[in-house]
Amino acid sequence: MSSYNTSFFKNTTGNTLVDRFNVLLKDTEFFDCLVGYFYVSGFYKLQESLKTTEKVRILVGMGIDSQTFQLIEDSKTTNISTAEFKKQFKKDIIKEMNNSKDNFNVEEGAMQFVQWLKECKVEIRAYKERKTHSKLYIMTFPEDDKDVGRVITGSSNFTQPGLEKNLEFNVELRRDADYFFALEEFEKLWGKSEPISEDFINTLTHDTWLRNDITPYELYLKFIYEFLYDKIWNDQKEMNIEYFPPNFKYLDYQRDAVLDAKDKIKEYGGVFLSDVVGLGKTYMGALLAQQLKGKTLVIAPPALIDEHNPGGWKRVFRDFEMVPFVESKGKINQILEKYDSNEYHNVIIDESHDFRNEGTQQYEYLSKICKGKKVILISATPFNNSPSDLLSQIKLFQPAHNSTLPNPKVRDLEAYFNRLNRRQKMVDINKNPELYIEVSKEISADIRENVLQYLMVRRTRSSISKYYREDLKENNMEFPDVKKPIPIYYEFDEYINEVFDETLELINNNLTYAKYRPLATEYQIKPDKKYLNSQKIMGNFIKILLIKRLESGSYAFKKSIQNSIDVHERVLKTFIEKGEFYTSRDYNNKIFDLIEEEDIAIIDDLINEGKVKKYLREDFTPQFEQDLRLDLKVLYYIKDKWASIEDYPKRLRLVELLNSVDLKNKKVIIFTEFIDTADDICKLISRECFGKVKLYTGNSGKQDMDEVLANFDANLPKDNQKNDYRILVATDTLSHGVNLHRSNVIINFDIPWNPTRMMQRVGRVQRLGTDFDDIFIYNFFPTAPIEENIKVQFYAEKKIAMFIELLGNDSQLLTDEPIKSYDMFNKLNSDITDEEEFINDELKYLRLMRDIRDHNHSLFKKIEEIPKKARVARNSENKFLITLLKTGKFKKVFKATGKDVEEIDFFDALEELEAEPSEKAIDLTPDYYDYLKENVSAFKELLNAPEDEKKLSRNENSILKYLNLALQDKYKLTSYDINYLSKVRELIVDGHVTKNLAKKINTELKNMDVIPENVVTIILSILRKNINDEDLKTDTSKYISDEKEIEQIILSEYFYEI
Repeated sequence: MSSYNTSFFKNTTGNTLVDRFNVLLKDTEFFDCLVGYFYVSGFYKLQESLKTTEKVRILVGMGIDSQTFQLIEDSKTTNISTAEFKKQFKKDIIKEMNNSKDNFNVEEGAMQFVQWLKECKVEIRAYKERKTHSKLYIMTFPEDDKDVGRVITGSSNFTQPGLEKNLEFNVELRRDADYFFALEEFEKLWGKSEPISEDFINTLTHDTWLRNDITPYELYLKFIYEFLYDKIWNDQKEMNIEYFPPNFKYLDYQRDAVLDAKDKIKEYGGVFLSDVVGLGKTYMGALLAQQLKGKTLVIAPPALIDEHNPGGWKRVFRDFEMVPFVESKGKINQILEKYDSNEYHNVIIDESHDFRNEGTQQYEYLSKICKGKKVILISATPFNNSPSDLLSQIKLFQPAHNSTLPNPKVRDLEAYFNRLNRRQKMVDINKNPELYIEVSKEISADIRENVLQYLMVRRTRSSISKYYREDLKENNMEFPDVKKPIPIYYEFDEYINEVFDETLELINNNLTYAKYRPLATEYQIKPDKKYLNSQKIMGNFIKILLIKRLESGSYAFKKSIQNSIDVHERVLKTFIEKGEFYTSRDYNNKIFDLIEEEDIAIIDDLINEGKVKKYLREDFTPQFEQDLRLDLKVLYYIKDKWASIEDYPKRLRLVELLNSVDLKNKKVIIFTEFIDTADDICKLISRECFGKVKLYTGNSGKQDMDEVLANFDANLPKDNQKNDYRILVATDTLSHGVNLHRSNVIINFDIPWNPTRMMQRVGRVQRLGTDFDDIFIYNFFPTAPIEENIKVQFYAEKKIAMFIELLGNDSQLLTDEPIKSYDMFNKLNSDITDEEEFINDELKYLRLMRDIRDHNHSLFKKIEEIPKKARVARNSENKFLITLLKTGKFKKVFKATGKDVEEIDFFDALEELEAEPSEKAIDLTPDYYDYLKENVSAFKELLNAPEDEKKLSRNENSILKYLNLALQDKYKLTSYDINYLSKVRELIVDGHVTKNLAKKINTELKNMDVIPENVVTIILSILRKNINDEDLKTDTSKYISDEKEIEQIILSEYFYEI
């Protein structure tokens, strides 16, 4: 410490400017300040000392920040008006208050400052003629004081840092001559300055968080406004529509979806169009393609690329006078050869959920097709069994380890979804289904909050009907009402009942399914543990398939039993005579799908193509052959039991229904899961029922599709419509991609345990534009013996629980509770009207904001003008604070209770914030700031939490080791080589390389036969063979900026009991 006795002070402990002021101001009658900058948020530091001061004059020479100073400079040459100067000064005040510390002292000081401005105790002016950076503080003492006054000058502005924080040099002048000189100069400048006291009062009390005329209802609306800001004005935007088809009805709900999707594509490179079935996603896809630059490539199921299908992609694009590239998803491997990547800029993938498995060659091709393109994924059901179903689709336009989503916790998408998968797998659905459902809901909510709100457009039919009612009515468009499903009972006689029960017992407990799980531990001499789970799943698939075939009908079931007998006999013969057995390790996932779809022909193709591996007898334990023989014996026993059953009651009940008064003259669509069942009932209907019947299955051709559309599609021109067929029998091949709304009757001959299929079936007839007011659904059910014994909810529960919570349940068929055998019937045949319970519909709030915007302009203007950090207090039994915070596009809501802080989502917050327009706010209490501090800290902790280390896969890490090995020998590399390897490394680290490709590259690198001299050459060769220069191109505009956005408090609502 200096030993000099000096009049200088430099803001060291006990020697700050504020310390000196608090001594001098107690005896000061008039306080005049000339400063470059003035921050009202620091006023509380002098508030107490100024209470006895009669008058305070503050002359600001530069404003609040550099923008005001620049305006002063500009005014010298461009004659900036006083109005423009005050406008900028107002912005400075708002900015300062937005950045002010959140504590009661700042508020109290600011409010005291306003009060003294109103009382004219404090007066503030701005000097804008010249740059004034001086700092001059003049204290005039009362007349009876021994001194006339004091002057302090130096480097400190009238801001909290200037008063005590910054290292400053200031000096106190005691001579009268200094005092009179300083006061004379101050008076000259004061006379030439602009009064801004009134501006200060208005700005502080109206445009900053000090505003106190906000009601709870207005803050509730402001919360909605902030969350939906990007969408509120979409209904007033004009889309770039080059051409509309004649008689095309341009509906508001479609326009809103397209504009929302366009914004999401611009921000994140891709979007899910996931409206529920029947809302016209194909037309929305075409409208969206019109808004995007460049040519569009469409990849879709075969039925949707047929140019004769009015709802197919070729026809829809042609109607809009656009010519896209349209290719079947079955020929995806040919697209890369057929088109140069520069020929198209956008990719539409219909039924994108079909690409949920990224470990396939098809996905590898698709990933290359989508690289660097704008990607539109169309699926009403993008989520199937696992959170990873979504990940594989998102990775078509977002890098796996470096996403551009706002929340840091999903920066590494791969790690994020892996965490969710692990959490889901920790709960056994069979042992604790209720907990499994609860965990599934939480996972789904997490995905919705942190991922899908940025990437998905998703509305339900009921929300569209409710919130776009006027527009639909104006266009004479209305959704038909789906009536409560009607159960159709069929009863077994005693013999069938006994055989059925015994068959279920045999399927569940006696069959070992050894043929379908040969790599299981008990069958292998040297078992590989990694196949343990897949083998178990394979056996379960076959068991479920047999049970579903049994429920479908005796014809399909008997065929399955006979097929199984034939297969087992062939397998045993080969195994016994040749000592060989064929199975597949690499194609297990494919086989699972094929088994579920009963596509045995393709399984045979895999065998013929050598894609199924041969194992020798010595690889197996004796138990394997024993179980194969046991299964064959059980299958023969089942066959014998069913041999005498011909007139299955279910078939007879169908005939009765179709010939009933209610259906005799109606067009009817009958769905079944199985081709065998479809063939059987089609022949039955032809013999026994009134009206011709049309069959359509996966084996049907183009002519069959043309006949289906001509007889059942109401969108065809009247001249092209026919009435050759009254009844259509179809498998689920026809449950998507076609309009069948000349009918309003759906019969589910067998129940699809997958709820997605049920929704898709009803969606074929529940279309906008149908002539029917009502849709009727008939569900076939056996009596008690079946419904009490079929145990297939393992597969259904998982899908239903995750699907409904994540995407909302648009059907009237299934709920998200664990499904028991005894209440499945009630679930499938009850009216479910609580759709919004499962999907929180933002359309309700969007509609509210638009109504206020259009019909209450003054209220909407006030909502827009509510300042940042606005706060309101309300009377409540419970004490807590809800705060909305943001940084950039990233918004979060936190709730502090005094005991803990939790993050809550948009809809949970709205439940707390909702208020009546008449409700009045109550006064804030000082402890509001304690709760606010907790919420702000929680937000900062989330933002500043160290990001998870990128969780690269084993294959990715291995490739990087080889790549780094090559880079170590730089003398063997050209600059081009080094640049290439660096880009490949970046590609891998960011997650642009698919799992399949990474595995392939790593395998080749591990198996390379090299000597040290040519290792670099071989590594380069392998990498270039798999990753070319085209693959290195990435859209860098999609990458997130490293520059951190400022955290902002948007609003808070404080609840406490008065």
